[in-house]
Amino acid sequence: MQNQSKRIAGKQIFYYTLPQWETLQQSVKDTVLSTKGNKKFNPTNDNIEWARWSWNPITGCLHNCAYCYARDIANRFYNHLPEDERFNPVFYPDRLTAPSNTKLPDLDKIDDPIERIGKQNVFVCSMADLFGKWVPTKWIQVVLDQINDNPQWTFLLLTKFPIRMAEFEYPANTWLGTTVDYQWSVERAEKAFKKIKQSGYKGICWLSCEPMMENLQFTSLDMFDWVVMGGSSKSTQTAEFKPPIDWIINLYTQARQSECLVYFKTNLIPGISDEQRVREYPKIL
Repeated sequence: MQNQSKRIAGKQIFYYTLPQWETLQQSVKDTVLSTKGNKKFNPTNDNIEWARWSWNPITGCLHNCAYCYARDIANRFYNHLPEDERFNPVFYPDRLTAPSNTKLPDLDKIDDPIERIGKQNVFVCSMADLFGKWVPTKWIQVVLDQINDNPQWTFLLLTKFPIRMAEFEYPANTWLGTTVDYQWSVERAEKAFKKIKQSGYKGICWLSCEPMMENLQFTSLDMFDWVVMGGSSKSTQTAEFKPPIDWIINLYTQARQSECLVYFKTNLIPGISDEQRVREYPKIL
């Protein structure tokens, strides 16, 4: 098969770029999509308290957001790809079976309810936008198939293309989210999640306003259960940015009016301690 495979730091890395994928015959694609690998989830760092695992069967993004942390990570660590292609879309089929390969911790032995949530939650495609318009539908569906087949985990999905997210069906062990950083993206978020709610979806709908780059005004947040608010950490292309306090109060007030839970990221308010931050979570077990 016409895949790329390289050994980096003693590890074999097996992947397809988007141009390579597009040249494959359908029979070959079907074989690739049924790959059973031995990869497992990766643990996240403390900045993602609500999801202690990440799963990246697809990486890369074409949004080209100046503040993107994922692009910086890819440019630093994805040495198996040419330097100018490290954040282009890539599919890793041997990572697909990570949900069944990774053992769920014994949640009954974890006293802290927040820690229990984090140990069960998996951030899907933290290094990509799974629903980017460039992502083949087959790639998306095979990821969703794995989610359906592994109800022991809760999978968090986040996109800047919520209209495409609304085209698929999801089990209850998902949290569906969209990023709203600028006011222009508010309308599409409301439209898409109204459709998702009307479809009968039973999971958590969440909103990520990280980074909050403008003073956001929603018509309604009734279609969301949880609002995450954050600033912008320093990237190779942008300086650190923290929203003015009146922006924070405005969005917080809107969330409370719609009875949404709220979570403040550590980069939202300068000098705020963990005890002072608003740190609410859906589905405390």
